[in-house]
Amino acid sequence: MGDRFNMTTDIKEAFRRSLRTVKDWALTTPRLSKSSYIFFRSYSPSHYDNGTWDTGGSCANQWDPLTMIASESDQQEHLWINTMISSVARSMRRRHGMNKDVVFLNITYMTGLRRDGHPSRHREPETPSDAPEDCSHWCLPGVPDTWNQMMYGHLVSLGYDTRSIKT
Repeated sequence: MGDRFNMTTDIKEAFRRSLRTVKDWALTTPRLSKSSYIFFRSYSPSHYDNGTWDTGGSCANQWDPLTMIASESDQQEHLWINTMISSVARSMRRRHGMNKDVVFLNITYMTGLRRDGHPSRHREPETPSDAPEDCSHWCLPGVPDTWNQMMYGHLVSLGYDTRSIKT
């Protein structure tokens, strides 16, 4: 805790602690008004083939979106992350009376179909050929713009109206 960094902490425990920190902050920060909304976004899958970013994995030859998820294991890749995130959002809604103010934006399945949207094949010309590929971030414009549209749709459905904001 505090200024110490523990490299032996289990990844799931570290993620749980980070979510708890965000939740505690949101529940105790006076700057968050009664009209604030909190969005938690689900896991965004990477699309490495034949390894991961540090073991020679690649996504450079992905030119088209998928029309369906290839296997059950692809959908289950990091299910524990989404379970933890949605659990925190649900707990904030139920136990802390934030019924409409906390939203779990599930982008995992949709994003899993967009293997073509990573910057790996759009590298700078000077990038060394043996540099790891980036198959976990997203090109702009593209997939993140769809997340923004989904978030805006949620805000509108929750009654958010920019005309009612006092400046």
